[in-house]
This record gives sequence, structure tokens and C-alpha cells, in this order.
Amino acid sequence: MLEELRDLFYPKVLSYYYDLIFEETVRHHQTRSKKADFSSADMKRWWKECDFLGWEEAIFTDQVSLEDAFQKISKNINLL
Repeated sequence: MLEELRDLFYPKVLSYYYDLIFEETVRHHQTRSKKADFSSADMKRWWKECDFLGWEEAIFTDQVSLEDAFQKISKNINLL
């Protein structure tokens, strides 16, 4: 599905990968209103380390603040 969308809208496609450790992902999940919908054990079964899409993506790590990520994405959108 994502490949179809990429192909449909190319070249106006931006892809981003948030490269977080599993524990950070669990911490983020615990702040959500739907945190009871599934457990960290469920998440561990679904977890795929370095689950890239297979095409060019910008990578954000846990060292990048939400504000910095937002600014980068906004800037890239304006360049399209």
C-alpha cells in the first residue's frame, strides 16, 4: 500500500523513520489514551528493528526533539 502511494504521488513524497529503541517506543505508548489496547509484550512481538521502507527516508533518532523534527518536515514540505 505504501509503495502504491509513493508511486502515485512521486516525486512529491517525503518519508521519515523514527529510529527509537524499543524501550522508548514503550514509554511513548504509555502516554497514549489507548495504552490499554495492547501491552508492551504485544509490542515486542510486533517489533522489527530497523524496519525501513526500502527507499530514501530521513531518519530521526531520540536525540532529535519533536520540535526539531517538525521544523525539518515543515521545511521539506515547503521545498516540494
